[in-house]
Amino acid sequence: GQSYLYTTSLQSIPLNKWTHIAGVYSVAENQLQLYINGEFVSSIIHSKKTYPMMKDILLGQNFRGAMRDFRVWACPLSAEAIYYG
Repeated sequence: GQSYLYTTSLQSIPLNKWTHIAGVYSVAENQLQLYINGEFVSSIIHSKKTYPMMKDILLGQNFRGAMRDFRVWACPLSAEAIYYG
């Protein structure tokens, strides 16, 4: 069956304010990390090997708003690259 890897945050996203959200998936560690405005907020390690870039990417659940500058890199970014990037 389908295997989804996701993480969430208890930190709410403010309305009508620009917010930077970054998700980093490391194949080597089989880990997904979530950053909001450059700050690490959560992570999850998947119990089995996944290949997330071969499937669809789902952003948000019941999302209402706008997105711009959506990017996908072929390698995981460091926390410093996300914060200062």
